[in-house]
Amino acid sequence: MNFMRVYYLKILFFCLISAWISPSIAAKTGEQHFPSGCRMVGYEFKNNLLLLKPDSETEEVSTLYLIHNISPDAISFAVEKLPTQSFSPSYKNTINPNHWAAFALNQPFLQLKCHANGISVNCENVINLCQYNRAKFAEHNQGTYWILKNGTRYQAIRGAIDNGILLRW
Repeated sequence: MNFMRVYYLKILFFCLISAWISPSIAAKTGEQHFPSGCRMVGYEFKNNLLLLKPDSETEEVSTLYLIHNISPDAISFAVEKLPTQSFSPSYKNTINPNHWAAFALNQPFLQLKCHANGISVNCENVINLCQYNRAKFAEHNQGTYWILKNGTRYQAIRGAIDNGILLRW
């Protein structure tokens, strides 16, 4: 009887230690749940804005971003127009909590502001994103647009592939 008690306590101890160590290892390594080939490049956060600046291995500017809402609230996006621009499309979109979006971009720079419940929030605190900096676009699907506005990670990847975008890594 005493042997069984010690055995179960060892198993319980091992499970508790494993549950405690695994998340801390992931946090220390900065591990993300991005798909293969999607890298944490081509953007920065500044003054609460998300600045998209494609990082490409070729001369081509067209790229694909996957954006994950890590906030408990729906996050809305809109372009923050530069002072030198007389006009800029808004590219408005809302991503629900723990949902993903896929955004195609074919310009060298774009600023997005983030809102939750109608209030401006720091984009860095509410989203994770990555860039497919080796994605290949056909002539017919180049442009700046939301490929998938709100869905699962699988739907975001599938939407890009279904649009004829080659996701290379």
